[in-house]
Amino acid sequence: MNLPKTRVTLADKREVEAQQTFAYVSIMDREAPVTVLVMDCPMPLLGAFTLQVLGLEVDPVTEKTKPSRPFSLGIMYLSAK
Repeated sequence: MNLPKTRVTLADKREVEAQQTFAYVSIMDREAPVTVLVMDCPMPLLGAFTLQVLGLEVDPVTEKTKPSRPFSLGIMYLSAK
């Protein structure tokens, strides 16, 4: 598959080339299509953008994922754009 490529800066300041595509993500009974970057990495990451789209956040104390808002609001927001 020939996916479009983009340059991204990682948290450690390295710049790498990654392929860009879409994926359907389902977590905690919430699901939505999101933009994803495909690259060689030791552990896949779930980024802040995906969590925001799904109306989720990570509690820094318990390190558990929890709802940040009702999910239907996120769907309304995305469809209004």
